[in-house]
Amino acid sequence: MNYNSNVAVFDGKRLRNRRYRKGLTKKALAENSRINQRLITDFEAGRVLPTDEQMTRLIAALQTTREYLTLPWNNGFSEPALSFRAPSKMSQRNKNAAMSIAQDGIDLCEWILKRYDCPPVNIPNFSYADTPEQASDMIRAQWGLGQQPIGNMVTLLESHGVFVFAAETENDLDFDAFSFISDHKPFVCLGTRKTPERDRFDLAHELGHLVLHQEDPSPAGRNKEQEANAFASALLMPKGDTLAQTPSNPSTEAIKKLKNRWGVAATALTYRLHQLGVMTDWTYHSALIQLTKEGYRTSEPNGILVGEKSAILDTVFRDLYQTHSMGALQTDIGQTKQDIAEIVYGLTLTVSASNQSTTWNSIYTEYGIQSEMPKLSLHTGGLRSEQNW
Repeated sequence: MNYNSNVAVFDGKRLRNRRYRKGLTKKALAENSRINQRLITDFEAGRVLPTDEQMTRLIAALQTTREYLTLPWNNGFSEPALSFRAPSKMSQRNKNAAMSIAQDGIDLCEWILKRYDCPPVNIPNFSYADTPEQASDMIRAQWGLGQQPIGNMVTLLESHGVFVFAAETENDLDFDAFSFISDHKPFVCLGTRKTPERDRFDLAHELGHLVLHQEDPSPAGRNKEQEANAFASALLMPKGDTLAQTPSNPSTEAIKKLKNRWGVAATALTYRLHQLGVMTDWTYHSALIQLTKEGYRTSEPNGILVGEKSAILDTVFRDLYQTHSMGALQTDIGQTKQDIAEIVYGLTLTVSASNQSTTWNSIYTEYGIQSEMPKLSLHTGGLRSEQNW
């Protein structure tokens, strides 16, 4: 093995992880870094360590930092342990990118947990429930949600120990929401190309996997996806409230108004109403046809304008700005500002590139959270305000 004392802590697994995040093949990385492809393979396998010059080339080609490539590797999950919304439709390239972002999300989470007192994990195991609907009722009862519409889904999950992050990518990589558990800590990663209504459903869907399939080493599969969908539908649109608020066979106009009560897509509400027997087969299919014509299959006209924010990330980053500690975070986890912006995209920060410099803007949200360090105090997500109905 060719050791170089200047890069003795280089970890090939981190090189591979970064290559995955950038969506590069070994061949592409070799071309971009002007390093032989066989050497790239040896670097990742740990058989050879790069020279200082090669490290510099790798850092430039991967738009990363020396710290990132030399931090200890701590992978707490594998691909089968990740629950993807549509695994059969994902390319291996996209799966690899999702795994990379998951690892970077874990690094950010661990950094936060060492410095802030976050809520403990409180995700029950309801795999024994007879139906997803029953599991939904059970978690509503355990979390004290009653039958009312849920407010902020991100904060609800955070208040029960789930770490929520995002997966914004700067190229053609694309993947849906997914969830996983690492070292007994539940994680949910959101995509960044959906409407707020569909993000809420994705969060409920991934919670379904965590509640129903947490003991399963491979929580993917068509049946499990259907169970998670049924759980999400019941959680966001509880049977009692939905039946009380909805007339029999509602028109599409009524559905478009009612959807705002539960913060869901019009098509999701239509499906739920049909499942509950509120709509006949004919009115259900007619409503779907009309909603499709109006663009509700691919978007959500007149929907929620702003996505839900993270109470934890908002509080942490406000504190980092106020104490000028962003540099410490970047150094400790080896990620650039752009990297961090991508994994918290839409949840608390926006980032814009101008003249190769990065501008950060904090989106302040109203959670009534105390900014006193180091304890984080979260609401449980609350109920949806009537002004949203």
